[in-house]
Amino acid sequence: MRYFSSLNSEATLKLFGQSHGTLYPVNRPVGIVAVKVFNLSRWGVSNSFIIECEMFRNIRHRNIVKIIVTSCPSIDVRGNDFKALVYEFMPWHGSLEEWLHPRFGTQNPPKNLNLLQRLGIAIDVSCALDYLHNHCATPIVHCDIKPSNVLLDGQLTGLVSDFGLARFPSKPNTGSVGYVAPGKKASNQMFLNDRDLRTSIEMALPAGVKEIAYPRLFLQEDGHITRPLQECLSWIFGIGIVF
Repeated sequence: MRYFSSLNSEATLKLFGQSHGTLYPVNRPVGIVAVKVFNLSRWGVSNSFIIECEMFRNIRHRNIVKIIVTSCPSIDVRGNDFKALVYEFMPWHGSLEEWLHPRFGTQNPPKNLNLLQRLGIAIDVSCALDYLHNHCATPIVHCDIKPSNVLLDGQLTGLVSDFGLARFPSKPNTGSVGYVAPGKKASNQMFLNDRDLRTSIEMALPAGVKEIAYPRLFLQEDGHITRPLQECLSWIFGIGIVF
């Protein structure tokens, strides 16, 4: 397919992988676009492509990745089925997963988000979900909100991506509403002995904020806990428990 011929070029840079495909920057006469190529060898990916096409025909929001072309089925140079979506290209800073849980042993310097940046990203994701649930013509449930599906642009604004598991809850037989991942991994020791995220936070508040928050967020250079930040975090976690 001529439109995506540059995907075979050595100059094409692989940006990052997602659960059902990989996103590439492609240089076109009109400028650079981001092309998500679906991995059709994985079970269920063709159906995910159809779901994403349907979803993106109905959604537009500042905290949701912007799509240019919603359906690009074709045949690749080897004669295999080829399915892709074309997104607006932006100077990405990777996914939230890369910032919260950086891989050790890489040559890149470790990434770190301060409290205001983390709070801003949380608000960005909340705004996107509020739009999907309450302000679309037909409500949409993402069903796969997790750090790896939250992309960060050049200003570290959070944008929700990867709608391959999304559902219209108003339609029958749409299945589970899915799992919403916390900032900590499910294998974290705080979740042992049948403790879940909500219970762990309730038990820690207000004095035990240090047990559930990233320590570097509220430690001064002398190692003492900064009280205003501790109170701020307690207030933020309290909102999470209410909702």
